[in-house]
Amino acid sequence: MVLFFWFTVLNLLTEIITFLLSRYTINNHWVLHIYDLLEYCILILMFSRWQPERRISDFLKLSMPVFVIFWIVSKFTIESLSGLSNYVHPAACLIFIIVSILTLYQLVKSELSKLVKVPRYWIVSGVLLFFAGSIMFYLLENEFASLRYDDAILIMKVHWSVGALVNVIYSIGFLMVK
Repeated sequence: MVLFFWFTVLNLLTEIITFLLSRYTINNHWVLHIYDLLEYCILILMFSRWQPERRISDFLKLSMPVFVIFWIVSKFTIESLSGLSNYVHPAACLIFIIVSILTLYQLVKSELSKLVKVPRYWIVSGVLLFFAGSIMFYLLENEFASLRYDDAILIMKVHWSVGALVNVIYSIGFLMVK
């Protein structure tokens, strides 16, 4: 749970920093790119600790340096730190969806009778909901830039609503910690 706490702190700090930068019309994409890298490492490390099978845990840990290399190569070749994350973040979303489903499956197998009292259940469910609900948004981000303002805001409201619901789910997970 400590890793998840630091993930939420990192998320809050990123939101504050990107908000402040945008208020002063300063490009904040570089902050989001760094956040993507840290988010991947924290969440994958958290999920690796929750895996009952050592080989899955080890595989997840090994994915971190591979992701870091992918991130570095991508940022300095096909993506820009000042632009949107067209490849790295959607790839991370897909990985989080797969790992969340696997982890939920393992939780259901082992703790079905008391599942709603298990903090990991709520956190994994929140991660799954957020990334499954956001992957299309991240894949089509460039397209949204060409939309009329009202249409773009409508799409953002859906994205923000998913984020708000996920924060409620995360809160339930924190409340279940004994």
